[in-house]
Formats: sequence, C-alpha cells, structure tokens
Amino acid sequence: MVNIKVLYFAEFKVRAGLDCEPLTVANGTTLAALYQLLANKHGFPLDSHRIRPAMNAQFCQWADVLTNQAEVAFIQPVSGG
Repeated sequence: MVNIKVLYFAEFKVRAGLDCEPLTVANGTTLAALYQLLANKHGFPLDSHRIRPAMNAQFCQWADVLTNQAEVAFIQPVSGG
C-alpha cells in the first residue's frame, strides 16, 4: 500500500470540501486511476485531458505510478487578463 496526500485547489477544493486529503492506495496506482477515484468520490466535473497532474511539485504524466508519501495535485486550466 502507498500513503499519499492529495492537495486540492480551486474547484476541486470546493467540490471536495477539503484543502487536502490523506489517502492509502494500492501499489501500482497511477495518477490517472487516482483522478478517476477522486472524480467519482467528489464529483469532479473535468475530464482528465483538461487537467495537469503533479506529484511532489513536479508536473507528471497520467501513467506515472504513485510513490509512497507523495503529495499529489491536479491543476485545472486557468485564464487571466
């Protein structure tokens, strides 16, 4: 098992009702699988192709496997002026 901490920002934070969430997931869990689990749990509306996954403050690929004690975030698109 792998222990991680998910950090929530923007709409993810609102939907989850949390700033962060500790989770334990199976060995070999990918960022894609984690996002699907969280989207189902919290009702996240965005498809993964519109989001950038990050682990330990580094952008990652969806197929990357979670590491023990990792901090994970899913970064939504932003706009500015």
